[in-house]
Amino acid sequence: MELTSEQARRQEGHKINQTASTLGNIDFFMNNVMNISEATRKNKLALVLEEFSTEDGEENVYIIQNSKKKEAAGVVTSLRHYRAKEERLKELQDELLRLSEENLMLKAKEREHQPSLSFAEAVQNMQLDEEDLKDIFDHADEVNID
Repeated sequence: MELTSEQARRQEGHKINQTASTLGNIDFFMNNVMNISEATRKNKLALVLEEFSTEDGEENVYIIQNSKKKEAAGVVTSLRHYRAKEERLKELQDELLRLSEENLMLKAKEREHQPSLSFAEAVQNMQLDEEDLKDIFDHADEVNID
């Protein structure tokens, strides 16, 4: 199957983006990942902390790991950067909550003029037979409603 010129151009752009991404990852690992002995013996941890005091360095993130146990790893980041990200997450959480409440209110308004059903009508619409109702009532003590 032959590609159109537009598809070929997109595919080439995708390859360039993948290469840039791969190079960015390699650069990050070369500069921002270190083992614990490298961080302490070569005084790199002090250099990282000093870098956080500069405007350019305060957004950097470093990974320090134990070379003998790869699961033993931690992230070192600027306190200002961490607090800024924490504040941004709080803002996003508040906005999401506001939008959820707004959406709930819109749905309630849409249903405001719809006729409501009695419990008996709702059960009837669900087409439950006596066996289903018996099962529901037999297991009612297992249901936890807050």
